[in-house]
Amino acid sequence: MKKIFKCSIYLSFFALLIINVFIFINGMDLSQKIVFYEKSTQELKKENSELEAYLYRINSLQHISSQAALLDFSKKADPYFLDSLRFALKK
Repeated sequence: MKKIFKCSIYLSFFALLIINVFIFINGMDLSQKIVFYEKSTQELKKENSELEAYLYRINSLQHISSQAALLDFSKKADPYFLDSLRFALKK
């Protein structure tokens, strides 16, 4: 009886040791994944800030006015009416 009890204790310690090693290896794997995702998150934040700066630069009035000058837009366009204004004119 004593021999079976000792054997079962040794087997349970061995099983706990194996489980502990398994949990340790899984923890190492998870920490590597966390580091990878943190790096990718930082890269995405950097890219996002660069895209925001580019968007603000493109949407600025100075850029729009320079593009309008390159495309030969006038400051005020003459209105074009499809039908004549009969009721607003005094004839």
